[in-house]
Amino acid sequence: MLPARSLLAPVLTAGILALAACGSGGKPSASGQTGSGPGPGAVTFAKCMRGHGVPQFPDPGGPHSGSSISILGAQLPPSTNIKAPAFQSALNVCMKRFLADHPRPPVTAVQKAAALKFSRCMRAHGVPGFPDPKFPGNRGIGIPEPTGASASSPAFLHAQQVCGNP
Repeated sequence: MLPARSLLAPVLTAGILALAACGSGGKPSASGQTGSGPGPGAVTFAKCMRGHGVPQFPDPGGPHSGSSISILGAQLPPSTNIKAPAFQSALNVCMKRFLADHPRPPVTAVQKAAALKFSRCMRAHGVPGFPDPKFPGNRGIGIPEPTGASASSPAFLHAQQVCGNP
């Protein structure tokens, strides 16, 4: 459950998605803040990630890295392996801390509709296995990792470019 605007393909692991929805008031795609800037606690989250084994984790609001992965306003470098054990471990610890201090607001009908539209668009533009989002406890937007599609495949990247972000 990531901030909804930042929810992107490689971030679609359960942990990252949890963070994505948090910032949008949306393991992903934890994502950043929709709208103006990083939400409260985003810098603390970035420091936590670095302190728990992800030294390249950037502060939120920095320059666009060329990666499509954004967590709480921090644009991850393209070389970041979000499936690496160290990343997942840090994400688990830091996400729990962040969520304890920043509970997610309920997902609005508009956010739900946008997430469903995004999934339909991805399927219509070459990613047939792209799943519909889940709304666990109505406190986040979770999109399971697509089956049979690599987030770095040309078809996936094209569909993502066409569809934007939920």
